[in-house]
Amino acid sequence: MLKGSVCMKNTNDNRRVQRVEKEVQSVLGMYLIHGFSQPLGLFVNVTKVMMAADLRSAKVYISTLPKWNKEELDSLRPRIEKVETEEISSSEEVAELLNQYAFEFQDKISKELKLRYVPKLRFYHDESVDKVIQVDKILTQISTKNDEE
Repeated sequence: MLKGSVCMKNTNDNRRVQRVEKEVQSVLGMYLIHGFSQPLGLFVNVTKVMMAADLRSAKVYISTLPKWNKEELDSLRPRIEKVETEEISSSEEVAELLNQYAFEFQDKISKELKLRYVPKLRFYHDESVDKVIQVDKILTQISTKNDEE
């Protein structure tokens, strides 16, 4: 290396990390829909996956939406209670449950993707979705006030 020259980061590494992030996000999303062993009362969306540069660990961000409205949930409650699962009502609770079953997701990734190392997964609630909803509510309130005036 020449004296005084600056070593540039290899951009191919960054692109590879981004490609692996997308692939892991896709595998996790499909597994949540079609294969996860625990019943969830919410729709779970994998919003973002952030891999470490060495691809050995990943932060997985999730958001949730209710699967059923209150009346449907009350009618389904006897069947849901037979499964003996706790009622999960927030993204934080879902993230906690998914962290308990992270090995299951890691196993799925190892079967679907050809990686040297299976990344250690950690699930987190994505707060950006909540912030978007709050901003939308505020804008709706402002619009309603302006329409009334």
